[in-house]
Amino acid sequence: MKVYHVRGVRHQAIIFAKSPEEAIAQAIERKLVGDWEVPGAVEVPLPRGYRLVYDPMAAAEQSELPLSVTSAEPEKPHTITPSGVKVYHDWRDNIVVDAYAPPVVWKAGRDIFGRNTSVPGRSYLASENSEDALSWNLFRTLERTGHLDVIARALGLQDDFQVLYWYRPWDATEPLPEITAALNRVEPWGLIGGRYQTETDVILKGQRYLVMVECKLGKPGAHVRAWERPSRSRIPPTYEEPLRALLVDMQDWEATMRRFYQLLRHLILANELCRLDGWPLEPHLLAVVNALNVNRDGVTHSVEFEHFRRCLRLAPEQTHLLTWQEMLERTEATFDPGVRPLLAHARQLRNLQAPAGSLGV
Repeated sequence: MKVYHVRGVRHQAIIFAKSPEEAIAQAIERKLVGDWEVPGAVEVPLPRGYRLVYDPMAAAEQSELPLSVTSAEPEKPHTITPSGVKVYHDWRDNIVVDAYAPPVVWKAGRDIFGRNTSVPGRSYLASENSEDALSWNLFRTLERTGHLDVIARALGLQDDFQVLYWYRPWDATEPLPEITAALNRVEPWGLIGGRYQTETDVILKGQRYLVMVECKLGKPGAHVRAWERPSRSRIPPTYEEPLRALLVDMQDWEATMRRFYQLLRHLILANELCRLDGWPLEPHLLAVVNALNVNRDGVTHSVEFEHFRRCLRLAPEQTHLLTWQEMLERTEATFDPGVRPLLAHARQLRNLQAPAGSLGV
């Protein structure tokens, strides 16, 4: 017996069942959720050491659970740019957890809007469109509340993960030296400065697995070239050799690298970190996207991601695709009061709100 959060378009219910299908059927039969709502079911993970035991003698009609989410937070001082984007005066107003932690303070100070914008000098993290802010808010909330298993379960990986934010533990100013050394081996231009090296948004470092996380957001209904190299300049030739361990076909490796530039760079780094004299971990990749927009040429993110998978030598179960909406729904299903600030803030992000006729992943 498991606990499931059954959620439809307008109604939701908590159901005890053996499978998601049984939970949905029960919710519809008991008229808690309508079948017209196309309901889905997400398992509610129990705390470690707990299990469900059904006692028919003690069973009784369950009263409604107090699951109301924190009320909407008041508006913080902000500017609406000419393109309609909300940018907070203080970037910390866009951060719901540990806003003074070293990694997020470092990130806020490095990435600044330029003079040619309507908000010069403000941090990118102040923008409601910041996927970096959303990444920190979600993963740091899960880490702090002890619910990283929400992500691990979605990936099918059982492990005790530590989160690295832009290569840093949540309480560290500097990146892990092993990552800096690996970066300098695969992208040697970092030793001489002048060009950015790969910057993985989030890394989940466990005892068995290393998961590189690439996060993209984008506006609802937009066509987002999520993983392509934006510049038409030549692909650095230093990528050719490490790609031999990753790509099925090297005949046109530059075109493949250009199309999946954001994803392949993370895998190159992961392979370098997990080599025989490095971390004894299995490399994985997680791509996070917005369920409300699509990829290049109007295809869904899932279709483009499947094409990416077919280019790889890796087993399919080493690459994963999740949406922000799915991760937030799984977070909500923990019913932990510690996640409520994240959920309340996410409800105000317009990029996560579905317009009429929105597209899927």
